[in-house]
Parts: sequence; structure tokens; C-alpha cells
Amino acid sequence: MAVVDVSSGKILYASDEIRKFLGEDVLARNWYEILHPVDAAIFKKETSMERNENVNASDSVCETVSSSTGYYKSKTEWNLGLRRSFPCRLRVYNSKGLDQFEHNYEYFHCYGSLRHTDKPTLVMLLIKLFFSDVEEQFQITITPNGQIIRCGSGLPIILKHLPQDLTGCYYYDLIHEGDLLDVAYHHKQVVSRRDTRETSYRIRAMNKQCVKVNATWIPFTNPWNLKTQFIAINHRSK
Repeated sequence: MAVVDVSSGKILYASDEIRKFLGEDVLARNWYEILHPVDAAIFKKETSMERNENVNASDSVCETVSSSTGYYKSKTEWNLGLRRSFPCRLRVYNSKGLDQFEHNYEYFHCYGSLRHTDKPTLVMLLIKLFFSDVEEQFQITITPNGQIIRCGSGLPIILKHLPQDLTGCYYYDLIHEGDLLDVAYHHKQVVSRRDTRETSYRIRAMNKQCVKVNATWIPFTNPWNLKTQFIAINHRSK
């Protein structure tokens, strides 16, 4: 656990476990120097954001993708507020690895909450991420209209999102704009025909880069009314 003055980056407290990774002199260092340079601006932004949704519960999201232009208006908007969990790279004290620069940094997930004092202070629980070759795939479960209701454990490794960051968002907010028409087509086919379909497309990661995935859409049908209850989408990164 760590406590940081968000404005100045001064580290006010660090637990013994954090000191094992960041060094015994961590209180003499600045938080924004420990953060990866690319993540410093993102960290400030993510600690002052909240999510708003511009959608009705009855909306079918795949129908909002224009058949002529492929345009899709994002259903999820981020406004000033607080986002409570996000990944970041921290410079560790005794990292070992192949690349001298990147190797000094390791992935952590930050679970934080702002304390209302005279200065904005962030109390953070930092959890180190361990990478595995097994985690090349992840599952996202959506409602028939495209809302995300569940995310698998491999999600943070590939997309750098936590499951709770995406739950309640719309799947189309993650899709690269060049692939929206194709995804919308397969979505409609899965809902109407209730059969499994496979396709490939690009999904946006938290760093705005895109990950190419092979996706298998598996609908689950209510046996009583024969309507699609939800769709499990298995993704494997290419």
C-alpha cells in the first residue's frame, strides 16, 4: 500500500511490501519519477475520471453502426471525477531482465481512492501483475444488445484493463472503427440464428493501441423462450 500527494507526487507512506519492490528509500523519491514516463500523464488523468453512459437499456448497439459509413457513436463517455482502478508501470528497485530500460519497470495494478484533505491524496493498493504464456486469451460476456456483463481473468494482461473497468460498458466501445461493420454483422447473425461464429478483428487496449484477436462468439439460448440470453466471446491474441 502507498499514500501519495497527487499534486506534488510526494510519497507520504509506503508499506513494507511496497518497499521490497520500490526500495527502502522510496519515501525520498517522487511518485512521478517512479512511474514509467508514458504512464505519468495517464496516471493523473485516470485519478480524475468517471464514466457516464449515453444509452437506453432497450437500445440494440449493433444497430447503431451505420451500414454505409461504419460510423459508431461511443456509448461510454468519461468525465471529470475518479477512476478507482488502472494499470501502471513502476520502476522497481532490483529488477532483472533483458532490456535495460523497459526491464527496470514492472506492471502493477493500482486500486485507489481519493481522500478529501487540504491536498488531493491518493491511497493506493498496488498489486503486481505476473505474465504467463497461458494468458494469451480472455473472455468477455455481453448481453444481446452489446453491454458487457462479465470479463475473464486474462483481460488485464492483454488489454491492460481490469474487469470492473469494463463491466457495464459497451463492447463496441472497444472495437477499432475499421472493424465495426464486420463485428456488427456477426453480432446480428449470432443473435438471430443463435449459432457460434468465428471472426478476427482489432480491440483497443487501455493504452489506445489495438490488439488483433481471433474471436469466437458463443450464444446461450433460454430453452423456454428460445431467445438469446447472453453471448460469451472468447478472444485469443494473434
